[in-house]
Amino acid sequence: MSKREDILDGRLRKNWSKNYGLLYTCRAGWVDLGHLNPYNSRPEIGAGNLWKNINNEGEAYNKVQFEISRMDPRGRYIAEKFDEKVTYHFPDGKTGFLVRYRQDHAGYWGKPGVERKYIVKHGLTKIQKRQVALSIFMEVSVSFESFQRFLSIVTDSGFSQEDLVSNLIGFYIGVGDITQEKAIELCHPVSKQVALSVWDKEGAVGKNKNNNWRPKYANSTVHINSNQCADECLVSGTTFPDVFTKIKPVRKGFLYVNA
Repeated sequence: MSKREDILDGRLRKNWSKNYGLLYTCRAGWVDLGHLNPYNSRPEIGAGNLWKNINNEGEAYNKVQFEISRMDPRGRYIAEKFDEKVTYHFPDGKTGFLVRYRQDHAGYWGKPGVERKYIVKHGLTKIQKRQVALSIFMEVSVSFESFQRFLSIVTDSGFSQEDLVSNLIGFYIGVGDITQEKAIELCHPVSKQVALSVWDKEGAVGKNKNNNWRPKYANSTVHINSNQCADECLVSGTTFPDVFTKIKPVRKGFLYVNA
């Protein structure tokens, strides 16, 4: 949950490479640097790992462990475990591989969150893989935000104004289309003075919900500087950069299904 004290000066380029903090940008609204980071040491976490797992594909089977119980000659039950390979087939005969993706609160006990498993078809084109990756990423992101919204009795988390947009930008960083620094530059971050002014005038990001993958913009970014009114977004405008809309999600059924 982002707080006012998390706001950074977007005019300082050294802040663009950080993994924590909040920026206000002219073209993407509020951006959370934590959500922007697509990398994680856990293979099931992060847009970067999701893309790597889909792009590299996987085996056409999954090892499933079964447990059976039998009675020995003395009338005692003995549990036996064994592995079996389960192969995934799509209706057209193509095989698929298992993909696991998760978003959670790593800093909380038990890491509460949302996890989904999917079967992705082998032999997809690069474009199709990117579409599937984005579709999975979006589904889990929305489910996780809904999960957080359920817990909103104690926090303002869940569809906070910056969450989904920051996630989406982070996805494009994770698939290698753009670097974090370049992404922030395109979004045109403003000074801390302007960002604080937006927060104070329009309220905390957690109070201003956004269920959309497109940014919500401040009603005004005009501030007083040296007794003069100035608008840091006057030149850049408030159009979401096209680079973050290039990949189109696809429906489940033909390229991937629920596991």
